Amino acid sequence: MADAQHVEWLLQGADAWNRRRESTPFKPFLMNADIYGEFNKRGLLHQNGRVRLNRFNLSDANLIGAILRNTDFYQADLRRAKLTANLDTVDFGQADLTDAEIMLAYVENASFGSATLHNANLIQTNLAGAELAWSQIWTARIFEPGGSTPQSDPEICPGHPIADVSEFIDRFRNIECRHAKDLTYYFRGESCTDWELRPSVMRYVKTARSFAWRSKESGMLTELMSRHPEEFTNAHSALSQWVIAQHHRLKTRFLDITADPLVALFNASTDETNRHVTGVVHIFAVPHWLVKPYDDTAVSVIANFAKLDRTDQNTLLTKTGTQMQEQDPDVQIGYLYRQAIARLCRLIREEKPWFEEDMVDVRDFFRVFAVQPQQSIERIRAQSGAFLVSAFHERFERDEVLKWNSDTPIYAHYTITIPPNRKDRVAADLHLLRVTRERLFPGLDSSADAITGLHARGV
Repeated sequence: MADAQHVEWLLQGADAWNRRRESTPFKPFLMNADIYGEFNKRGLLHQNGRVRLNRFNLSDANLIGAILRNTDFYQADLRRAKLTANLDTVDFGQADLTDAEIMLAYVENASFGSATLHNANLIQTNLAGAELAWSQIWTARIFEPGGSTPQSDPEICPGHPIADVSEFIDRFRNIECRHAKDLTYYFRGESCTDWELRPSVMRYVKTARSFAWRSKESGMLTELMSRHPEEFTNAHSALSQWVIAQHHRLKTRFLDITADPLVALFNASTDETNRHVTGVVHIFAVPHWLVKPYDDTAVSVIANFAKLDRTDQNTLLTKTGTQMQEQDPDVQIGYLYRQAIARLCRLIREEKPWFEEDMVDVRDFFRVFAVQPQQSIERIRAQSGAFLVSAFHERFERDEVLKWNSDTPIYAHYTITIPPNRKDRVAADLHLLRVTRERLFPGLDSSADAITGLHARGV
């Protein structure tokens, strides 16, 4: 039970409470206290019918099981507070919740707008229905530490480059043998090791001296569909629309990967433009629960998220809006967040009519998924194609993902390099195995090029 003296002090207001905490250090023990009932009984509710604990120093407070409905903690100090309770309708606007324990709390209809959530424990807390605008939720503990995430072991894959396809296969076999059997492996081949693992829409535009494509993401898809509606007649989901757009070289947030290691090795070894630089194959050992089929709900959420404008995207990612607030000091960030959620759900319902707002798992925004698309495009079938995609992450190197939140569930990531003086040998080995451009890029152009190359030998 709560300390009755602490409850009494709480009723005396913020100034008296904070002075007492400064002069006589104590840890507030308010476990199971009926805070709302006590304020209501004393006639201390605000005119809007809410309890106002604004700017109270409640650091280290034990509020487990407290009745806090209709309570405002605006700019309150709740560092290290224990808040496993029913937090329905509680407003934590601009409160400091650093290191607070909110695990397993009920937070539907709670507001965390502009709150500081650094290292706050939100593990196993259902965040559906909570308003999280500008809270930088990724700084909190939202994932189980460790979990079933495979660890990258540099000893498994030594850094020296390979000489031929046989050595590449041996290196991959060693990786596979050292990991659990329930992982799915994907690969990406790049002809130059200097490139970052960024989807095309997230890449730096030298001419603009900025990441200019980011803000144009949704508009480019809309314009392409407007210009060529016949190409999208059978594309009834956001993912299928993005796949078609990507196939025709539109900038997107989907990073091409393949389930075939030799396809990746081909891409790393045969690009004439970069034949004189070292190539690389990225290997991703992905936990099975991060591999999603094309019709998965999480995939629909991310694919439709990509169709929102950049402002809505940043709002849902709980990024801060300092510039927006400077332009409009009275901006209601909670309203903006709810509207962004509503717009996202309207898009999702176009392909999943049964979808409800409380089905959005905010944590999915901060995961990286491997997506298996429908094999409706011939090139995807030929290359065993798939995609890495995320709402939040703009680079897919393991370390780049983990720097935002070290508990983020993620794949093990390895690289195998191909030096320029071995690319021709690797390409010859692949040709012997019938891994050719004509096979991987089916179509009349590739066949014509192959025929031309064959007959050029006798010219």
